[in-house]
Amino acid sequence: MKPRRTTQQDIAAHLGVHVTTVSMALRRHPSLPPATIERVKAAAGELGYRPDPALSALMDYRRNVTSGSSGWTLAYLTSWPERDAWRKHPPHMRFYEGASRRAEELGYQFEHVWLRESGLSPFRRRQILHARNYAGWILAPLPVGRGHLRLNWDEVCAVKIDSSMVWPPLHGVGNNQIQIMRLAIRQAVHRGYRHMGFASRRTNNERVDRLWTAAYLDEVERLGFTPKIPAHLPAQLERREFLKWFWQWKPDLVLSQDHRLPEWLESDGARIPDEVGFINLDLQAAQETQTGVRQQHEAVGGAAANLLDLLIRHNERGIPAISQLTLLEGHWAEGGTIRPLSSQSSRSSALVSRPRKSRSLKPKNP
Repeated sequence: MKPRRTTQQDIAAHLGVHVTTVSMALRRHPSLPPATIERVKAAAGELGYRPDPALSALMDYRRNVTSGSSGWTLAYLTSWPERDAWRKHPPHMRFYEGASRRAEELGYQFEHVWLRESGLSPFRRRQILHARNYAGWILAPLPVGRGHLRLNWDEVCAVKIDSSMVWPPLHGVGNNQIQIMRLAIRQAVHRGYRHMGFASRRTNNERVDRLWTAAYLDEVERLGFTPKIPAHLPAQLERREFLKWFWQWKPDLVLSQDHRLPEWLESDGARIPDEVGFINLDLQAAQETQTGVRQQHEAVGGAAANLLDLLIRHNERGIPAISQLTLLEGHWAEGGTIRPLSSQSSRSSALVSRPRKSRSLKPKNP
């Protein structure tokens, strides 16, 4: 005979408390004292209590309906120097659109909150956020990497997008930059490229915790490419310095998230794809003629909303003891900026025979 399942009523009878207290304690409701929560959890473990997934889902639904969760609002927090500066960057817009769409499908309202409103002290900013009583927060990518955000996290359900924020260590969702770089390099190797270089703004690499360069250097080392081309990582990716790097190292293929580079190369006499290939590591819809990897930015935003909804339903607030980061893979897209090579030597000779200085780098007449 199947043993009887221990219920929340059994725990309540064992402790001499109301069953509602047990239910709230098992969901770590913030209105209960921590000591009560720990006492209930200890008793649940002692009695062998295990939640019924089907019943939990039903109770979640009933609580949401009776509490009017369709009126709950999720906040999308940005902290760029200007309120809408992030909207100028397509990946950041896709994150927002994916999160907004999924939040609405889940029954939430969705609101953008700019954390750098002028005249607001950190204390006043925390007051306003808590006064608005958002159901949860989605932390948008920061404008720079390795960032810290000082807010009161104790009673908040919150998730982050990408790895630009290192503190607090929240649960998060991001793009799998290591997989994306490896996918690009291996597609290039399959076509015969052997002398690749990576160029990017330094902040783009820092924002993803340097995963771009980690994957690039690892793949170059693993595949035994020589000479190894140092990554070009200036503060600002500018035409003159990029071309100087290019003609110094003469890569047969350039990897970058910057769609402008093929135009810079061709305007300086490097024919694409005949003499040099280009792979766009973050291919946008407007760049369909380029070869590259489509990062699933909207899917990342939607996954962040899904994760936040899960935390809200389980009442998981504050900074987690062990944070988890979910990474979504990119998809390869064919274009016209790489071509198959008949041999390594044919590509190498094409660039080695070119002059060391390009037209744009010739010294001006005095």
